[in-house]
Amino acid sequence: MPQADAGNLRVLERRAAARGIAIRSVTLQPGDPLPAADLYQVAGAADEDLPELARRLAAGGTLAAAVAGGAVLLAIDAGLQVAGRTFRDPDGGEHEGLGLLNVRSSLGPFVDGPVVGTPAFAPGLPELAGFESHSGRSILGPDAVPFAYLEVGTGNGGEPATDGAVAGRVLGTYVHGPLLAWNPALADHLLGMLLGAPLAPLADEPGFAAAVRARRMAEARATLEKRRR
Repeated sequence: MPQADAGNLRVLERRAAARGIAIRSVTLQPGDPLPAADLYQVAGAADEDLPELARRLAAGGTLAAAVAGGAVLLAIDAGLQVAGRTFRDPDGGEHEGLGLLNVRSSLGPFVDGPVVGTPAFAPGLPELAGFESHSGRSILGPDAVPFAYLEVGTGNGGEPATDGAVAGRVLGTYVHGPLLAWNPALADHLLGMLLGAPLAPLADEPGFAAAVRARRMAEARATLEKRRR
């Protein structure tokens, strides 16, 4: 798992602890069996390793059963691709995904840069910001809901510009950052999904969080402008 994506777990731990909520995160190594959990994050794999990642996640049916039982899945980049119906390897071979999202993914030119967008799955969440670094391209099924509509970035690679997909408690996106450090309201949304109720803002918000987000989004837009010149 990329270090930035591992940071998502730290954000969840700290924002939960600030509210007196105790959670424990576990980072698995290749070959480790999936434990029962309330929230899973799947992120980070080379394109050629996608089939093996899908095989490991499907083994034993633990993840599918957990999601069916109400667990939350945050699937980032490689996680988004394998969580869908099908995906392709670098040689063009098509593989079955986990079927948790109505998405079919392929590979295209590598993209690397800032992302700014509006969440499509949860009205009221503030604008999202982060970075993408991927070759994946995803086509959503007719009943699929995007993770976000993009102002900046490639995301799924189609028109209109969207990123990722969401189905119930399964959230798929190409956005790194780490995603939850850049977007604390999204972290709280995930915690609220686990607890079954929205969370009130922390005492240092919205002022501090708004200032951090404004700076980071300005950085993202500035990076894009530099690349356009």
